[in-house]
Amino acid sequence: MATSPIVSINKRIAEKVVGAHHAIERTVVGGYQAIEHGMVDGFTAISDGFVERFLTEDGETVEDAKRRLAEEQGARRDAEQQRRDERDNAEQARRQNHQDHHHHRNGRR
Repeated sequence: MATSPIVSINKRIAEKVVGAHHAIERTVVGGYQAIEHGMVDGFTAISDGFVERFLTEDGETVEDAKRRLAEEQGARRDAEQQRRDERDNAEQARRQNHQDHHHHRNGRR
């Protein structure tokens, strides 16, 4: 069956629309990626400058200081979790003791 001129024209229009859409999409995505990279690079520069100026110890590189700070933060987080666990265990023991005492007073075990 022969293709009518209208179908042929519609097909070419659709191809151009899709091509234009892809071109716009690439431009927009590329723009967002450029902004994202710029923001990340800017943040990294500010962060590194702050660490270098205020947080490095004698002779320590920025990378070493960041690693040390991360380790210290991990140790603080672990210690806090241990304190929470100990507090929770003590509270659980207190409740169990109270419950046992209450049942014992009422003749239940």
